[in-house]
Amino acid sequence: MEALIQALRTLQANAFIYYTKAHGYHWNIEGILFTQFHEFFADIYNDAWSSIDGYAEWIRIFGGKEAFDTPSILMNSNVRYDLDMNASNPIDMLNSLNSSNDQIISDLTLAFDIATLERQQGVANFFADRISIHEKYRWQITASLKTMSNN
Repeated sequence: MEALIQALRTLQANAFIYYTKAHGYHWNIEGILFTQFHEFFADIYNDAWSSIDGYAEWIRIFGGKEAFDTPSILMNSNVRYDLDMNASNPIDMLNSLNSSNDQIISDLTLAFDIATLERQQGVANFFADRISIHEKYRWQITASLKTMSNN
């Protein structure tokens, strides 16, 4: 069960970093596509924020204690914290979010496999739902990058 708890800790920490990046990009986006990306980044950070508590609750359900200090979050995350506070270019922002999103999908898939092996169907369903959400973000981000590179 410890592997499942650690997978949840990693995913929760990743959600914090993803939330922070998307929220920072929401604040700092500029240019002709401002409105579109301002709203899109808000969708991402609101979803990431709403997932954080779910990860913590599953950790507690399995008997783990959840750290909530910044050093623990940074230590548990494997999503790169590459937020450039001067960034305003939507292509750079989308590439950064896409990279983070791909890592989260990979971690969710691993966590799903662990949960399945542990016969923990409830958390496996939680992971499956999160995978679907992040796969949708992958599609939206990738489609946006294709459109922008054609201009």
